[in-house]
Amino acid sequence: MSDKLISVIVPVYNTADYLPRCLNSIKDQTYGNLEVLLIDDGSTDSSAEICRTYAAADKRFRLISRENGGSSRARNTGLDEAKGEYIGFIDSDDYIEPEMYEKLAWVLDNHRDVDFAQILATEEAEDGSEVKSVRNEETEKDKKSLYSFGDSKQFFRDLLLHTGDSSLCTKLIRREVIGTRRLPEGRLNEDFDFLLKLAVDIRKYSTVKYEGYRIIQRSGSNTRRSFNAEFYRVVMENTKLADEYRKKYFPDLERESRHFYMVQAMWLLLHIPTDLMTKDNELYAGTMSELRGMKKEILTNPYLRKEHRRNLMILTFLPAKTIKKLHEALKRRGRK
Repeated sequence: MSDKLISVIVPVYNTADYLPRCLNSIKDQTYGNLEVLLIDDGSTDSSAEICRTYAAADKRFRLISRENGGSSRARNTGLDEAKGEYIGFIDSDDYIEPEMYEKLAWVLDNHRDVDFAQILATEEAEDGSEVKSVRNEETEKDKKSLYSFGDSKQFFRDLLLHTGDSSLCTKLIRREVIGTRRLPEGRLNEDFDFLLKLAVDIRKYSTVKYEGYRIIQRSGSNTRRSFNAEFYRVVMENTKLADEYRKKYFPDLERESRHFYMVQAMWLLLHIPTDLMTKDNELYAGTMSELRGMKKEILTNPYLRKEHRRNLMILTFLPAKTIKKLHEALKRRGRK
């Protein structure tokens, strides 16, 4: 087994009900050489005290307390403090399977040109029932092999086609690949921004086909269950950022990039409340204007799923009154 130090960064904010399961799952890893950086982001519940208890009982755990500044700032604090050769992240309301870091570290140890390895994830409801397994297209195509490998372009393409994994928490990354790179602070959906910029610099990545990361869908943290205007503003900004990187590094992925824009726009239109579907709403009006100029692309893009094509045609080109009447039914059918 590898002896390289893994730094596990856990931002913590008011997750006392979930935190012990998360920390126990890290403590019980079959890979023992860990430093666990618990970044308490100004919690007002008992989260900090729970972290203190674990830090006192296990020297691998260290509590760093700071004023509330958001998840990105907490993660950046962890990156500044991390000493490990490999870096991982875990959300404090999620948990991991015992062999997760052993399997990920094995890939990095034995494939020197792989800059990060990622594990499969499942989404669970708060009661423990599985909501869905998060699998990418590559995994479904090659179920016989435990490991798959791809290059920078493949990972970028997977992000554009929504067939890859855009979470930092499922990944173990070489420290030198991160370097001085940090997450954008004060911004939602920061994982995508960080990974997009990372994607253009990596040599290879690997996917370990083992469901090792457990995402808990709790009402207090899931931005997809209620409409968050700032979240969707960032989502649409990310489409522009992705296309800028595509033009610079992978110009032949133009139709994949258009697919990314259209699907992100579709999710905005499915989740926005009908009373915000107005000309005065800059986010809504701007998205509608752009989509209406993409009718041919909506009809012919080879990567759009049939139901996504249908949703986009309905939400973009039917009269406003009809769209509002159909909106809730489409949202229920289109919900992930």
